[in-house]
Amino acid sequence: MKYCSNCNKETDRYKSGHCKPCQKKRTDASNIKKSSKRMSVVNRISISEEKYPFDKSLYSEFNLPKIISLNNSGIDKFIYFLMKDNELVYIGMSNGNLLSRLNSHIKSKNFDSVLYKTVLRESSLGKIEKRLITKYRPKLNKEFIFNDAKYDIFDLKTEEVIRDTKSNLLTILNATKSSLNNLLTENRTKLYGRYVLSKNKPKESSFRKVLDTHTGKIERHNYITFAEKVNKKQNAVWYFMNGFTKSYMKKRYVLVD
Repeated sequence: MKYCSNCNKETDRYKSGHCKPCQKKRTDASNIKKSSKRMSVVNRISISEEKYPFDKSLYSEFNLPKIISLNNSGIDKFIYFLMKDNELVYIGMSNGNLLSRLNSHIKSKNFDSVLYKTVLRESSLGKIEKRLITKYRPKLNKEFIFNDAKYDIFDLKTEEVIRDTKSNLLTILNATKSSLNNLLTENRTKLYGRYVLSKNKPKESSFRKVLDTHTGKIERHNYITFAEKVNKKQNAVWYFMNGFTKSYMKKRYVLVD
C-alpha cells in the first residue's frame, strides 16, 4: 500500500504521488487559475481595446516578384490585409503559402488589393493576427474576439440608434445569431426590413405627413409604421410613401407636403 504525498493517508495514488481527493483539489485549483487568466485576457481584448483607424503606410503592398523573392530567402510567414475600396475588410495569416491563402479568399470575399507584413517566428503568427484583428476589427473577420464591443444599430421605424453589445442586441432585436452576424459583417444590408448599421442609415428622415381623407386626421409615418397601420407588407406601401403614387387604398390616404 502506498501513501499520499500530500495528506499522508494510506491509499492507492496517481503517478503524481497524490490520492484521488487530493489530485481533484489540485486539478480544480489549476482550472480556476487558468480560467481566471483566460477571462483576464478576454476582458482586456474585448472591453479595453478600441477600434483604431487602419494606416496603410505601416504595411507593404502585395507584389508577386517580391513575395517570391522573400520565399526564396526563407521568409514565408505573413500577416495579410484584404482591402476593398481602400477600406480594410479582412486580416489573415499564412504560414508557408501566401498565394494559396489569397486564392482561397477570391470566391468568398470581396477585395481588390492586398497588403502584408512579414513575421519571423511561427509562434508569433497567431498572437500578432489576433492583436491586429482586435485593433482594427475588419468586418469580414469573425467576431469572437470582441463580443463585448458595442455596435450602433439604426432603427428605421423609430429613427433611433441602438447601441449595445452583440449578446444584448440578440435580445433587443429578437434576432438569431446568424442573422445578426450577417448584418454586422454587412453580408446583408437590413435585418427584418427594419434595422441597419448606423453608418448606413438614410441621410434624410423617411417620415412623411399622411392625410386620412375619411377622418381628416394627419399623422406622421414612414413606410414601416404606415404598413403596420394599414396591415400591409412594407413593399406594398413603399411606392406610396416615397411619392411615386399620389394616393393609397382608393385615394383614402394621401401625402401632405
